[in-house]
Amino acid sequence: MRVLPTFWKLLLFKKKLFMYSVVVGFVPVVLSSIIFYSLWKESVTKEFEDHFHNDLIHMQSRLDSVLGELNLASVSLASNSAAYKIIAQENESTSQIPLTEWFEAVRNLKHLSSIYYDVSLINNKTFQIHTTSGRQFSYFDNMIERKLSYNDSLQFVYPNSHPNQDELLLFRPVPFRTLLTDGAVILHVSIRELQNISDRLKFEPTQKLWVINSVGKILLSPSNEDIGTTLPEDSLQYSFWKNTAMQQPIQYGGENQYVSSIKSASTGYTIIIMTPAEQLTEKMEYIKIVAALFTVILLLLWLLISDIGSQRLYRPIEQLLDKCKIKDIYDLKHNDELEALNHYISQILTTNHDMQDQLTKYLPDLKLSIFQHLLWGELTESELQSKIEQLNLPLKGEFFYICVAVIDDYTKFINMYNKSDQLLIHKTLRNMAIEAFEEKVTCATFTPRHGQIVILIGTDKTMDNRDPVVRTLTENFRASVRDEFPFTLSISISKARRGYASMSLSFHEAISMLNYKLLLGNDVTVSEQQLESSIRTSNPAIFQLQKQIVRSLIQGNMDEASRHLTLLIETVPKHVFNSRTALGIFSNLLGELEYLIHEMALDINDIFQEDLYDTLYGKSTLEDIQIWLIETVFPTIKEQMENQYVSKQKRLVQQVISYIHDLYDNDLTLQQIADQLSISPSQLSRIFKEETDRNFSEYLIEYRMKKSIDLLENSDISIKVISEKMRYTNVQNFSRIFKQFTGVPPGEYRKQSRDSS
Repeated sequence: MRVLPTFWKLLLFKKKLFMYSVVVGFVPVVLSSIIFYSLWKESVTKEFEDHFHNDLIHMQSRLDSVLGELNLASVSLASNSAAYKIIAQENESTSQIPLTEWFEAVRNLKHLSSIYYDVSLINNKTFQIHTTSGRQFSYFDNMIERKLSYNDSLQFVYPNSHPNQDELLLFRPVPFRTLLTDGAVILHVSIRELQNISDRLKFEPTQKLWVINSVGKILLSPSNEDIGTTLPEDSLQYSFWKNTAMQQPIQYGGENQYVSSIKSASTGYTIIIMTPAEQLTEKMEYIKIVAALFTVILLLLWLLISDIGSQRLYRPIEQLLDKCKIKDIYDLKHNDELEALNHYISQILTTNHDMQDQLTKYLPDLKLSIFQHLLWGELTESELQSKIEQLNLPLKGEFFYICVAVIDDYTKFINMYNKSDQLLIHKTLRNMAIEAFEEKVTCATFTPRHGQIVILIGTDKTMDNRDPVVRTLTENFRASVRDEFPFTLSISISKARRGYASMSLSFHEAISMLNYKLLLGNDVTVSEQQLESSIRTSNPAIFQLQKQIVRSLIQGNMDEASRHLTLLIETVPKHVFNSRTALGIFSNLLGELEYLIHEMALDINDIFQEDLYDTLYGKSTLEDIQIWLIETVFPTIKEQMENQYVSKQKRLVQQVISYIHDLYDNDLTLQQIADQLSISPSQLSRIFKEETDRNFSEYLIEYRMKKSIDLLENSDISIKVISEKMRYTNVQNFSRIFKQFTGVPPGEYRKQSRDSS
């Protein structure tokens, strides 16, 4: 008795899980198989019974048809006028004409009948017989005496009712609807023909068929000797004759038989059919085999499901064992994997407790991580407040500034110092910042990356009073660095904002303002007051100069293109204090040139080996950009334009495109340009469509949308002003066309553009 618990205890949990699954699924599988077998067996039995019942109905219909055919044949012959004439004769001499007519009628009926029978016509007054059976009048003597009192309906004389009578006789009086006193038509159906009828009624040769009338006389039987006899009360068929609702299997002749019966409402005959039950037995055996196979398949399937399921359920445990490096190595003192895993986790918890004591030694690093959360807005205001109080950070106040200091010419800096010295200098710079600011405000410093120091400043004063103080402290800090080191710092100052959670916004603002350093130079302080909104917005003169540059290149005038570029270089610093915007202006100029080249069926990648935009963004000063454009870009474009054959028609289209590029912000029409070029509007429209695959209005709308995109990306001009500039009567029409062109409204496009940058 102790062997099984010991065996179970030694099993792996994975095996236990599998065995649990198998046991849990075994009972439902067996029950479902039993239910399946019972339902199928019941269904087959019902189908078998319905099948026999339908056979009986068909047999009944066939029997009624046979009896009806015999009845109609007798009526037809009995009502035949020739038969009347023959019976009406008083002497033995019979006229040949009625007799011939009557035999002709007999032949016609027999020819059309599906049953073979002979016919006799007897005259009781003259004792004459006219027959196709060869019988003599004396054959019917006793039968006629017994039939004289019968009514005028069809009368049956069953086989073996009289000596030497081996056939079924059907009497019909002549004249029709009289008694049998004058004469009668008699149909002879042999026992052989009755057997043929029986065979035609049956659906299978192995079936046994009885047809019994209402008084128990047997009309059809598997045995010829039984035909015409009365059904014995002790016979098997008697109970089915008395109760036609019975349907059941029985033993008959040493075989299992299925017996059912039905009674005809029209004729009163009862049909009893006996069919070997081997069909039902075979089907039942088949059901047993299928049910067994079904059970085996379900069990095998459940074993497979249990195996897969237990493996899937065990997988998390297995993964833990793999991660804990204890799979297949736990010793026998653990009952299974779960106990070993529990022991291992307990050890980890103990180790973690010991490590917790060691973590207190690294508190400074935790403080640095809090600064990172502050700058990136990863915690809520309450969470930041809690962390700062727990770590006792020197950052108090209601309003906070963020200053970002960067080392100018960082490449020179890293070449000047080794890595250890660089780390030491960064630490020294943080300490110098704290010394410079802590007299007036609370502050903390943080180095998010090499070459950059973030100074977090807190104050309880309003930001209006503290702005000059913070700027002065910043200037003093830069001056002290300049005195101590052979490099300088540039510092950006954000707006003062309330709460710790606002520091993330202030940090991004300070980082953004450092972009103006490219235009302002090194060793500068960049603040909101210095960068007025009026100098951030690109001046329309800049875009006008871009147009003039492109137009000069189209005309092949390099001197004019260089002169306008020089004016553009001089204008940009006066109106743009953002290096990204400045680069965007020249990027836009490259875009105009690329678009022009594309319109002239040229590919810019075939003209320039280098990527123009990568080269542009690699330039560090406006002077470098000017030299590159004048010495490389402009000459190359001019050379390609001179080498490219342009037809008169293409030149005409180029002039139209030039007009569009120059006058897109005016009420420009095809008629105006056609008048300028001395050509009809329809001809100009056709030429323009052939060369550009677009009509004039489509090209104008497309160009205006591209200019709108440029203004949305590189300026703060309102959407209303842009729509008016593009000659739209209202903002709604402009927004609808812009959305059709880009897929989004102009406001959403500006937001997405700035978020992505």
